[in-house]
Amino acid sequence: MSEQKNRLEWTGRPSHLLYLKDYLLCLLFFWLVFPVFVLLYKFLTVRTTTYSLSEGRIVSSHGILSKTFDELELYRVKDYRVTQGFIQRLFNVGTVELISSDKTHSTFSLRAIKDPAETKNMIRNSVESLRTEKKVREFD
Repeated sequence: MSEQKNRLEWTGRPSHLLYLKDYLLCLLFFWLVFPVFVLLYKFLTVRTTTYSLSEGRIVSSHGILSKTFDELELYRVKDYRVTQGFIQRLFNVGTVELISSDKTHSTFSLRAIKDPAETKNMIRNSVESLRTEKKVREFD
């Protein structure tokens, strides 16, 4: 049973479109040297951020030198929001926000991920199946 709980359903990471404006500014002023370090920091921030969905929870890990892991139990999710800017829509990238009853993460964001509508539906299906399995209902 515990092996089934830890089964990974989905993993993803943010797109570099998240910092497109910053990248362009850094490339424009690269001769100042400092923007090169900013560019490297932003690049590594995106590369070290991962999101994973298992049967019972969604986990976000981020950090370059030290890691932070944020975890949200799926049965606590109350609502979903998908946002896409114009440029993000062109590349089918967006942000999925999970509104929950969790005290530490009332809003849990998956920023700049590919195919946000499909990801939201996958998370929603996982939440509903988990609630049915555990016989849990969310009340306001």
